[in-house]
Amino acid sequence: MIRITVLAFALFLAIEGTIAAFWPAWAKKKMADLQDIPNRALGFIGLLFIFSGVVVAGLAEGIIKIAAVAVILEGVLYGIMPALMKRVMAVAVRSSEAELRIWGETALGIGVTALALFY
Repeated sequence: MIRITVLAFALFLAIEGTIAAFWPAWAKKKMADLQDIPNRALGFIGLLFIFSGVVVAGLAEGIIKIAAVAVILEGVLYGIMPALMKRVMAVAVRSSEAELRIWGETALGIGVTALALFY
C-alpha cells in the first residue's frame, strides 16, 4: 500500500506539474477562480473526491488504482485543508508565469522520476 501511495503522489506531482509547466496562464486562472469558492464547499468537494477515489481504488487494479489513490490524495488536500490550499494558491496567483513554469517543471521532473523509479 505504501508503494501505491508513493506512486499516486508521484502521479499527482506529474499531472499538476505538467499543467503548471505547459499552461501557466490557465493554471493561474484556475487558482484565482478557486479563491472565490467558500471553504465549506471546497471541503465538501474534497470529501466527494475521497469517497469516489476509495470506491474506484477498491474495485480497480494497476494504474487505475494508482490514479484513484491520487484522486484520494487531492481530496484530502481540499477536504481537510481547504484554507491552506487557498492560501498556497493565492501565493501562486501573485507569482509570475515564469516562476509558475519553473515550479511546474520541478514538480513534473520529481513526479516522472519517482514514477520511473517505483513503478
